[in-house]
Amino acid sequence: MRPTRIAAPVSLCLVAALALPATAASAARTTGAGGRTERVLLALTPQDRGALRALAHSSVPHGSTRSAALAAALPSESARSAVVSTVRSLGLAVDRVSQMSVLVSGSASRIRNLFGSARAVDPTSPVEHALPTLPAALRSYVTIAFGGDDNRPAARHFALPDRTADGTDFRTAYGVSNIDPLTPPTPAEKQQTIATVQLSGWHSNDLNKYADFLRQQTGNPNWPTPSYTQVDDPLLPSCIASNSNKCPNAVGDDVEVDLDQEAIYATAPYAHQRAYTSGNDFLGLYDSLTSIGDDASDPRVDRHIVAASVSWGFCETDLDQDPNSNQLYSSFEDVLSYDLATGVTVFGSSGDNGGFCDGKHKGVSYPSSSPQVVAVGGVQYPSSVATDTPQGWVEPGFAASKNGASGGGVSEAIPEPDFQKKAGITASGRVVPDVSALAGSPGFDVVTTSPSGPGTFPVGGTSAATPITASTYAVQVAQHGYSWGVGNILTGLYAQATSFTDVNDGCTTPAAQCAGCNGVDVAHAGYDEVTGLGTPKWSTLISPTLGGDPHLTISTAYSKSTTVPVAVHTADWQSFNRFRIDVDANHTCTIANATATPPTSVKIDDFGYKGLADGIHDLTLVAFNSADNQCHYADAFVFVDTTKPSPIAELSPGSGVEDLILHWGGDDSGGSGIKTYRVSVTTGGRQIFSTTASRGKTVRIPAQRGKAYAMTVTGTDYAGNVRSSTATLVDDAGLSLSGRWSRVFSKSDYAGATSLTSRSGATAARTLTGRVLVVYVVKCASCGKAAVSVDGRRVKTIDTFATHTLHRVAVKIFQGKGDQPHHVVIRALGSRNSRSTGTDVSVDALTGRG
Repeated sequence: MRPTRIAAPVSLCLVAALALPATAASAARTTGAGGRTERVLLALTPQDRGALRALAHSSVPHGSTRSAALAAALPSESARSAVVSTVRSLGLAVDRVSQMSVLVSGSASRIRNLFGSARAVDPTSPVEHALPTLPAALRSYVTIAFGGDDNRPAARHFALPDRTADGTDFRTAYGVSNIDPLTPPTPAEKQQTIATVQLSGWHSNDLNKYADFLRQQTGNPNWPTPSYTQVDDPLLPSCIASNSNKCPNAVGDDVEVDLDQEAIYATAPYAHQRAYTSGNDFLGLYDSLTSIGDDASDPRVDRHIVAASVSWGFCETDLDQDPNSNQLYSSFEDVLSYDLATGVTVFGSSGDNGGFCDGKHKGVSYPSSSPQVVAVGGVQYPSSVATDTPQGWVEPGFAASKNGASGGGVSEAIPEPDFQKKAGITASGRVVPDVSALAGSPGFDVVTTSPSGPGTFPVGGTSAATPITASTYAVQVAQHGYSWGVGNILTGLYAQATSFTDVNDGCTTPAAQCAGCNGVDVAHAGYDEVTGLGTPKWSTLISPTLGGDPHLTISTAYSKSTTVPVAVHTADWQSFNRFRIDVDANHTCTIANATATPPTSVKIDDFGYKGLADGIHDLTLVAFNSADNQCHYADAFVFVDTTKPSPIAELSPGSGVEDLILHWGGDDSGGSGIKTYRVSVTTGGRQIFSTTASRGKTVRIPAQRGKAYAMTVTGTDYAGNVRSSTATLVDDAGLSLSGRWSRVFSKSDYAGATSLTSRSGATAARTLTGRVLVVYVVKCASCGKAAVSVDGRRVKTIDTFATHTLHRVAVKIFQGKGDQPHHVVIRALGSRNSRSTGTDVSVDALTGRG
């Protein structure tokens, strides 16, 4: 869908819950006069919202695979098509279609007429709102629309600091074995991916500078080169702050991205980072969350996205003030369900203003208050503790600090979820946070080239706690030998309260009188609205209680064999004792035909699977768990292509005296398609041209008089099947002539000349290879007839008469079934058309092509 901060220290404190400015993308929507173009993102309504929520909680319908159930719950293909056709009928352009959304564009006046103005919802609000109106024709398929003329920010970032800690501190403090870059990583550690949602651009080379900083600070040169991919929407680009660009007020926003990506690298240096960057508006937030789900569920490539960190949020009061509040909430819950259903665990920052989500309004921040997001609050470690590692430190809550306080409180918009009720928490709504990590003193050293103050300085806040929690979780999952995501872990976390360090400030007076109060609560024994359950001990939390399905992989998406190698992956906290793989079949939870050991291959052929052969096949692993007496499913897709491709090679004379025209192309009846063409042209045993291409093409190259040329095209399809085709071009000077022939020179002839005869019985012969044979002749008013024999059999009579001279006319003389050598004889008949004035036969060239 979409193609990403070491010098003098600056201020030790970034403003918490800082409102963000207009992005480059949103600014582009609001500049110019009435004819400007604006974009709108249409959030599609799922086919079955209840089923999608159930999938997010790992509830797969009986007899169904997760991929099939997800397809049945997400917006349907017919719904997307209906939206596309409706949008076009409304006079808008369709820019992009994805699983959960359709991006459209149109003139500002047309957009305003159809969707209204988001600015009119609450003109005094400092934040963006969703568009207030949906055209009636779209209401059956679309939940809400984002974009239009509003360039106010939708979300805030959270950040802070003091003294500093590092990745080793984080890992040891939260029960995760240290990943020493001196120790070779396991395959799972290198395979897993940690995603981030970023509503700002940044200077991605800061991550490499941070790696150099760690090498210098630790004296360890083995910190690996960061593995990082930025997924930036070219239609909705993020804005990188600078001193002169279109988002001058965004200075400092890129430090948020620095903090996330560098904290992840410090904690999980071998994990791949994937940052989804976009503009700071609802459109960008929704689009980035959707892209994570699209990537995590893509059957063509498994990106191993284990966790996603979201350090941005907006007040729930903004949900309440929006006239489409239910739709706004539902649309974001839909896309969060999508991410969880694909196995991604989402962590969200609870904010740095305590019980005041933006420093002014009492309430919690969304999406951390979502019952599908692990809300991360903050703790700190007293500066009086004289040690460089937090391990063993006393942890007070991040509260009543000059640098902020851990966001927390009770949602007024979202009911209390069952996992909190079952944990004995009594509240009128969803309570935040769920867990906590280091947010206050000591801070985290960020290396940045931000215009806000390039250098190295400490930052913190729940914006530090969130990526730290996401990456320590991912590290522990990898250390259990698993590089895939589990998805929703909230029920499992609340069921294991003893696996947390319970943060207790020791204050027994009413919370409001405690020095550590964050405005709504104080860190005390048991659950509290400052630190949640406490700081996680991931080494004990990763257990069967968290759940998780096995995973099925194949070595390649394409196979030229009907026996397909597969691999079954299970984590060491999972317990499965029977396995079966079904091919394109309905699934039942039975151990019939199951084996005690995971299969290593599956055979797709006429005997086992009723004629299944070339095409896409759904391989479904059915794994039986004796512990919960249930079947668990995993899918992989393979394209079986047992048929060799059919490349085409063509050589023909060019329009000039001395040039050749090469053409290659072809098809693949097996269906996977030709991946590469290797093209070679030789003459006299010497190669004069070669190339490798991914598609068919026509090119022109120089030729020499009298030479014979051979062209070979080798096509390789995606499954690895290979077939070659050849073409040959022979100038008339290279033919074996018998009888009376003469050379006629003309710039209009190939290589500047032709061979001409008027004598009956004169022959021109040559053996050449090809499936199709073509002779190039001159047609004229004095031209007669010639007979063509191939392999001793007469196949064609050519009448070369024309009222006007026509040079180099191609006449197909033979077509066979494959590239074979054929002996061709062209014989002048000494006869003519009744309108002709002579019996001349002029041969210019002879070609064979595959």
